[in-house]
Amino acid sequence: AAAPAFAEPAAPAPTLEYAFTATVTDPAGNVSPATDAFDVTIDTMAPTLTIATTLMGDNLVNAAEDNTVVISGTTTAEAGQVVTVVLTDTSSPTPKTVTKTAVVQAGGTWALSPADVADISTWTNGAIAVKANVSDLSGNAAPQASKTLTLDNSTPAAAALTSVVDDVAGLTGPLTDGGTSNDSLPKLSFTA
Repeated sequence: AAAPAFAEPAAPAPTLEYAFTATVTDPAGNVSPATDAFDVTIDTMAPTLTIATTLMGDNLVNAAEDNTVVISGTTTAEAGQVVTVVLTDTSSPTPKTVTKTAVVQAGGTWALSPADVADISTWTNGAIAVKANVSDLSGNAAPQASKTLTLDNSTPAAAALTSVVDDVAGLTGPLTDGGTSNDSLPKLSFTA
C-alpha cells in the first residue's frame, strides 16, 4: 500500500471549522473508505477586552469604598473564561499590588464578585493602575486593558463653626450656643 497523502489546507481565516478525513489509494487506483471526520476549529483571532469607562461611580475611590473596589468590563472571550485583574498602587515609593479574578458571563460582561472585591484601604492616596487580561478557549490572549483610578480616602479636617449671626430686625447680631433667634436663616461662618 502506498503512503497516505495529506494536503494541508490553505492559510486559514481567523476562525474556521475543519472536518479532516483521510483515504488511502493503492497503486491500482482503489480508494479506501474515508475515516470518520475529525472536527477541529481553528481560531487565531484574539478576543477584545475592555474595562468599564466609569468605575466606582466617578473613577474616584473614597474612604467608604476603599475596601470594596469592584472592577468590571466586557470581552468577546467565551462565557466561563477568567479575567485576571491587577491593581497597583503607583503613588507609593514601594508599590503594592493585588490580583483578583472575574468570570466572563453570557453576553460578555465580567465583574469582580462581592466575595472577590479589592481592598486598597491601606494604600497611598493617588493613582491606582488597573490592568486586565483574558484569553479565549483557544488560548488567544486579548490585548491588555488598562485604566487608572484615583484613591482619596483621607478624611478632611473637621469644619469649625466660627459664628452665627442674626440679621433680622428685632434681635440682631451674633448668637450664642443655645441662644434664640427670630431669623429662620441666620448667617453661618465656618473654617476648615
